[in-house]
Amino acid sequence: MSDDTMDNYSASADQGDKPSTPSDKIERKRRLVEAAKEFRKNQRIVVYGETHTDNSSNAAAELLEGLGFRKVSDFDGGVHAWKQAGFLTEGLTN
Repeated sequence: MSDDTMDNYSASADQGDKPSTPSDKIERKRRLVEAAKEFRKNQRIVVYGETHTDNSSNAAAELLEGLGFRKVSDFDGGVHAWKQAGFLTEGLTN
């Protein structure tokens, strides 16, 4: 992949109306840390949540930045806005 390759990560779990539990959050964090091993530190990474008000994407971006990734963006608007903008939804999800 080139340095400007964009990867995306859905930071929220698809649980419908079921509230997220602490163990759900720990599992999502573990999966993101594991997936990050496949990313390059200079790779563009875009994260997004389920909705505009979902804060999980912000937490995911902060985690990735804490792991040393420098090109991390938190896409405002959630997965629906991401798809409406015409972007693909490949990469790590839930």
